[in-house]
Amino acid sequence: MGERILLREFYSGATPVKTTFLTEYEQLDVRKNNTMYLNGIFQRANVLNQNGRIYSRDILEREDKKFQEKIQYNLSTGECDHPDTAVLTLRNISHLIVETWWEDDALWGKLRILNTEAGRYLKDLVNERIPLAISSRGMGSVREASGKTFVNDDFDLICYDCVADPSTPGAFLNLVAESKHSNFSNNQNFQGKEYSISSILNEILKK
Repeated sequence: MGERILLREFYSGATPVKTTFLTEYEQLDVRKNNTMYLNGIFQRANVLNQNGRIYSRDILEREDKKFQEKIQYNLSTGECDHPDTAVLTLRNISHLIVETWWEDDALWGKLRILNTEAGRYLKDLVNERIPLAISSRGMGSVREASGKTFVNDDFDLICYDCVADPSTPGAFLNLVAESKHSNFSNNQNFQGKEYSISSILNEILKK
């Protein structure tokens, strides 16, 4: 294996609407605290991303299982933008990953925007309908084979950051504002439905 380096993945491409219902606690959080929840594709296994790297399903599953402990103890934070360091900076923390799950070879996730300075900045961008994306940050080495670059088994996932331009196909985020039990009144633009970045792009193209 080669030298371990910082691997930052920027995933791109608008995602179709993905319906994820909020839990009762999250519904209360939205109504009481005006909190925003976003969801989308966090990673894709066995797919060449725009950084020219491929992650195996085994590696991503292993790191996701380890990440569940961070989620359990509210340590699954991420930053606004993608720093070139393996260390999270507290003042830049903007969100908390609350759930991840697999659908075929796509790893989906849901995050809660925090009431921090960086989090409020993200929330303002969402309110202004600026597309946000998710991007992984980790340490590991790579190898070349058959003209492709594969991430080695020594990869360690650090976090998922919110960025403007991602690299895994389909990793733009959607606002989760749909509930089986109630409609939210925190934002009329998103009330009673899940807001999709792809729908924004479609509306722009129609004009």
